[in-house]
Amino acid sequence: MRIVSIATLFILPCLTLTTALAATTRTWTISNGEVERTLAFGPSGLVTERWSDLKTHTDYIKPEGLKAELAPEFSFQCNGRTYSGHGSDFSFLSADEAPLPNGKSLTIRLRSNQLPLDVSLIYSVYDGQPAIRKHLVLQNTGSAPLHLSHLDIEAIAPTVGPEDE
Repeated sequence: MRIVSIATLFILPCLTLTTALAATTRTWTISNGEVERTLAFGPSGLVTERWSDLKTHTDYIKPEGLKAELAPEFSFQCNGRTYSGHGSDFSFLSADEAPLPNGKSLTIRLRSNQLPLDVSLIYSVYDGQPAIRKHLVLQNTGSAPLHLSHLDIEAIAPTVGPEDE
């Protein structure tokens, strides 16, 4: 089994993680009272549904204006084909919250529907830090090597500014 871990830092103030289950869509909210990010996994795959600055009441991503096909959360090419968090490329396996020294993490695990590949998305937040760290762990669950390229760790569709500007 091969495991590849790739990390990036995505600036977003957060301290509180909550998880909710509604019908066939699972949602998780990461917040610290200043900024809030809600992720969801449902029929359209994994997507950031909402990203708000709670102090300025600014929604950078709004559920009502969300174009999920433009925000696949992550994507990569494997053996020449593009896979992403949007659509039916992956099935939901699990989600777990865990304490960290001075923070906590949320891990969302997905399984490819076409490849022997599991993808874990790990979001970590730290007390007093205006940031969230996101990284992916890609695990080949088969015996044949997989050729990965064109990795995009963070793919969201923010809205900037009022609609009339």
